[in-house]
Amino acid sequence: MISSQFHISICNEYIYLAARLKSVCRVAGRQGGCGILTNSNWKYREEATNTEASSIQQTPNHPPAMEYRSDIDGLRALAVIPVILFHAGLPGFGGGFIGVDIFFVISGFLIFGIIDSEISRGEFSIFKFYERRCRRILPALYLVILCTLPFVVAWTFPFELHEYLRSIQAVVTFRSNSFFAKGTDYFSPLSDEKPLLHTWSLSVEEQFYLVFPLVVFLLWKLCRKHRLTVIIAGALLLFLVTEATVLFSHKNPEKLFFSTPYRSFELLFGAAAFALRQKMGKKGVTSLSLLGLIILFLSFAILSEDYLFPSHFTLAPVVGTALILLFGSSTAWPCKALGHPSVSFIGKLSYGAYLWHVPLIALLKTRSIEPPSVFMTSVVALCSLPLAYISWRFVETPIRSGAYSLFRTRARVFAFSLLGAVSLFLGSWIGTTFIPAPGSQRETADGCGFEQGNCFKLPNTRVFFWGDSYADAFGSSLGRALNARGEGLEFSIRHGCPSLLGIQKNEADLRTSNSDCTQHNNKTFEYLKQHRFPVVVLTSAYAWYGAFVGPRPKQSLVTALDDPARPPADVITTGLRETVARLRELGSQVVLVTPHATVPNFPVARKEIRYGLKSQIYGDYDLASYIRSRLVQSLNDARLPFSEVNGLDWFCEGSSCPMVRDGEFVLFDGSHLSKTTAPIIADKVATEVEHVLSEGAPNTKMH
Repeated sequence: MISSQFHISICNEYIYLAARLKSVCRVAGRQGGCGILTNSNWKYREEATNTEASSIQQTPNHPPAMEYRSDIDGLRALAVIPVILFHAGLPGFGGGFIGVDIFFVISGFLIFGIIDSEISRGEFSIFKFYERRCRRILPALYLVILCTLPFVVAWTFPFELHEYLRSIQAVVTFRSNSFFAKGTDYFSPLSDEKPLLHTWSLSVEEQFYLVFPLVVFLLWKLCRKHRLTVIIAGALLLFLVTEATVLFSHKNPEKLFFSTPYRSFELLFGAAAFALRQKMGKKGVTSLSLLGLIILFLSFAILSEDYLFPSHFTLAPVVGTALILLFGSSTAWPCKALGHPSVSFIGKLSYGAYLWHVPLIALLKTRSIEPPSVFMTSVVALCSLPLAYISWRFVETPIRSGAYSLFRTRARVFAFSLLGAVSLFLGSWIGTTFIPAPGSQRETADGCGFEQGNCFKLPNTRVFFWGDSYADAFGSSLGRALNARGEGLEFSIRHGCPSLLGIQKNEADLRTSNSDCTQHNNKTFEYLKQHRFPVVVLTSAYAWYGAFVGPRPKQSLVTALDDPARPPADVITTGLRETVARLRELGSQVVLVTPHATVPNFPVARKEIRYGLKSQIYGDYDLASYIRSRLVQSLNDARLPFSEVNGLDWFCEGSSCPMVRDGEFVLFDGSHLSKTTAPIIADKVATEVEHVLSEGAPNTKMH
């Protein structure tokens, strides 16, 4: 009896599937055959995000919610290839990063179309929406993370590995945009070795889609007839807010770049394009779709990392994409070109290609001693396409279509998505507990300043320490050393802000800087006027500011308030001379810590040590010596008494400055004192301070 029922059940299931097959093939025959059944695409409609394929197929019981447009897949190809070549550094693709903006607009167009169509037919379900999101986004994302992890473990330094593990935690919780916004310059060469940096755009979209479906649903319920007006108004309002923030706010540009609120107008422009297309009809306008294509090509050619994004410059790729989506059709020849099978197929692989290319480039640059050639980087980056095909063929499409039994039900999709996220999060979290954090190699006194709190202040504190990150690197050690001698210490520390009066930072040249050094230094000097410390210790990255150590902006990092055209080395000496003169007027003795040798091209140098190519690396004695002599001579010429702690004496023997001692770098990043070295240097400075306090007069250096 049971056996008969079982066989009857099986037969009924086959009859049911055959009927479905016949129905779908009838429709597919009109569209060019039954090939769409190969991967069971009839079951789950594909939807589009910034990295998804744009095909939207029919469901078993309803006609297609949206027509399939191969030109949208072609548009994705037009977006992803320049992004890949931009990250590879290929000349001529300086504006390739706008491919992400194209993805955002396409995403808004298609996702709004799906939601709007489903609501109109009474089929919308928030659970179904997020099920499709999980099927489309997570499998390939998890695969890339797992494939990248062994190479990162084998090839990176502990600190980079620690950051990578933390970035995994951010990625699986869809907050990687916030994670990378903290101190990451998307356009910096240092960012090229971050394997998951590109996932910021996924986080932007997923954060947006936490709210957007509910907004569209409410629009249908509350103001169905006016939803087009509301969406257009919302897109324009968010754009104006973004533009106003860029123009009138002091927010960090990098935080804006990664921010969901300031990127949302791009997705809403896509949604508005779909709503307008529904309102106006789907008749194509060749001239306008061609105009959109021209705008995109001009954007790739003209825009570069020198332009702030997002801002009014972002309107170029956004409007260009919206024009193609709004006015494109099968009869418009620009769309025919985009929809060519060879082009649209690359678009179908765009999600995988986007996911794979950044880890490939990052791992290549991580393992290379010298920066790899553009040709090599481009070849490796383009290897993302065959990898994308593999992941699309064997991971993305089968899971999206439910071909694998483990992913056939919604409950299983949610369960495995959560299991994958929890496993990756816990695994990376456990790893970070055993691997030292990037900051563990250096101490910090930042936060102990007179504005935040006085960590080493004692009754009748007589010593004040004023400087930038170079001071911060041994500030806590100096506080402990002075406290051990019965002396207190107060701070004024601001990273990237030299302790020099009469100068200013060129904020426009430093994308990641938002500090007002002039205001900070003036406030510090007012505090010194009020409290009159017997000894003020000064140090900063004088060589960096005076001689452009490291990456070189187009203009000086610092300028004199009275003469912006003055050479940087003159600016530093003039600023120091004015600072010491004004401190002497207050009756303070000055202890000047002059520059120590730094390691040129430290990323290469430490790889040479790690991979056994060298046993020792050396600091740049000539540069530090030149800047030191300029500073000392300037003060001597002005007959300003001071006491010097010569940084060249710390690591150099003559003009030779070995920077690896007992197997460790004395400077943890090639510039700043390591946590191991800081107490040794602090003791030298504390000894000089103690001498000045006991003698009552500085040991003036005359050269």
